[in-house]
Amino acid sequence: MKNKDFWFAVGAILALAGAALQVAEWYFAPYVFSVGAVIVFACRLIFSPKSDDFRIKRLGIIQFISSLLLLGGAYFMFTGSNVWALMLFVAAVLDIYIVWRMPQK
Repeated sequence: MKNKDFWFAVGAILALAGAALQVAEWYFAPYVFSVGAVIVFACRLIFSPKSDDFRIKRLGIIQFISSLLLLGGAYFMFTGSNVWALMLFVAAVLDIYIVWRMPQK
């Protein structure tokens, strides 16, 4: 497994665990989710797809927006609002779209 894949997987697992812990109403869930969201954001920022193809650039921008939604979800977890679930859902839908449309290397 490549280094970037490892860190992205760690961030995704932490974000998923943080979301599950938030549903279970554990007090440290926003911290776990935030660490995972920051790792995912950093991985997508550092390892963004670089290409001259307009479609790949557009999908990279959508990935960046999805990462920002994760960070927004972390903020709303700390405020106690349930908007975090909506932001997580939209980020997941965008990620599914990206996986579907991104060409294989």
